This record gives sequence, C-alpha cells and structure tokens, in this order.
Amino acid sequence: LHSSMTHFTPQKSLRAAVFDLDGVITRTRDTHMESYRLLFNQFLKLRGDDEEFSELEYDTVINGIPRNEAIKAYLKSRGITLTQGHEDDMWDGNEKEPTVYALGNKKNEYFEQVLHSKGVVKYDSTVSIIRHLVDHKVPCGVASSSSNAKDVLKKAELLDLFDAVIDGHTIKDEGLKGKPHPDLFLYCLSKITNDAVPPGEAMVLEDAPNGVHAGKAGKFGLIVGIDRGGDRADLEKEGAHIVVDDMREIRLKEIDQWFDLNKH
Repeated sequence: LHSSMTHFTPQKSLRAAVFDLDGVITRTRDTHMESYRLLFNQFLKLRGDDEEFSELEYDTVINGIPRNEAIKAYLKSRGITLTQGHEDDMWDGNEKEPTVYALGNKKNEYFEQVLHSKGVVKYDSTVSIIRHLVDHKVPCGVASSSSNAKDVLKKAELLDLFDAVIDGHTIKDEGLKGKPHPDLFLYCLSKITNDAVPPGEAMVLEDAPNGVHAGKAGKFGLIVGIDRGGDRADLEKEGAHIVVDDMREIRLKEIDQWFDLNKH
C-alpha cells in the first residue's frame, strides 16, 4: 500500500465513507483519557482506593463507548455500583456516592478543560483523505460515541467537511445502541446519503476493535482498521479488511479498486 492519492476517481461502487473520530481523525484519545483519569483518581481517592486509573483500563474498559456506559463499566470493573440518577446531577468532588450521571457531567467538565488548554491534534493523513473524498463528491460522515464530537471538530476546523456528525447526543435522542452495535454507522450512512447507499457500497474507518465489530455487523463493504496502539490482531479478529498504522499507507485508488474487485 502506498500513500499517493493521485489519479483517484471514485467509481460508483465507493459511494460513502463513515469515520470514527477519536484515533481516526483527531487524537482526542489522550484528552478523553486525561479527563477520565482526573475524574476517577479523585473519586477513588475519596473512597480510600489508592490504585489509580490506568491507560490499560482506558483501552480495555472505556475506549469507544458512550460516557455513562463507560463509567458504569469502569465502576463494575472496580466492584462499585452507583445509582443512575438524573441527567442534571452534578458532583462536587466530595460525595462518596455520586450518581453515574453526576460523574458523567464531571467528566465532561474535565474534558472541556483539557480540550481548551491543550487543543486538538489532527491526523493529517486522514484529513487529506477526507478532503479528497469531499472534492470528489463522496459523502462523508462522523459516527462517534462522544457527546463532544462536534465541539472537537469545530475546534479542529473540520466540522464543515462532513454531511453529518452522529454523536453521543444522537445516541440518546434517537435511542441508538452504541458500539459494538452497528447503529451509529448505519444511522450516519443513512443521514449522509438520504438512505440512497447500502452499507456494502460504503467504507468505515475505525481504530477500536469494538468499532470494527460494529462495521462488520453493519455489513459495510470495506472496514479499515487503524492501529494506533498495538491492536492490530484484535482489529483483524473483529473483521477489519485492511489494517494500517496510519492512513498515509493507503492509496485511495486502491480503496476504489477494492470495491470494484469485491462486487457481488
């Protein structure tokens, strides 16, 4: 695979692209991880637990799933159960038994603080592919479990490139299931193409194994896994057709040829 994008002309078989955000377009993984670290270390210390939140826990328990589901999953991994509470619950950092919603809202506060203090890092190779697809009238959308997806894209000055951004707010408003279910990708595809393109003629780009699983469950024609942290085997196991370390390894012409060769 090569990085050149010259002479790329999309055929009818490549008709849409759906991108995950964190780890694919932007490097907000570190922003999310830092905000969860601030949240859980404060919470655990208050409860007398000195074992701090780890990067491994982020990658194996939290990454890629909606905020409140992630919090419940993490608490369960630590043997802690809290009530769900109400959407507007807040945590002052002193209560030992806050609700899940309260911790989620506190995590969002920390995320916004870290985002505005450190900014957004973009993966230029992915952005180049998106711009090229947009130039060739291929509809592009973002499907992210994060409720901050639009804010991140806006801060990165990329929001206008996409025909739709499906995020954590959409999951709640539309009653969608998060990854590894295919709902987000399928809903995004529907929105960016007005239901005109079947999944088999679209591609998904993901960096998390549960996201790749969602793409496979949605029967997308091409699933590209991006291995940012040693997940190549898991990405392949979950169904990625191609796994790369960075999108500069792929020629868009080869993506187009993939669809032509795999027509049914």
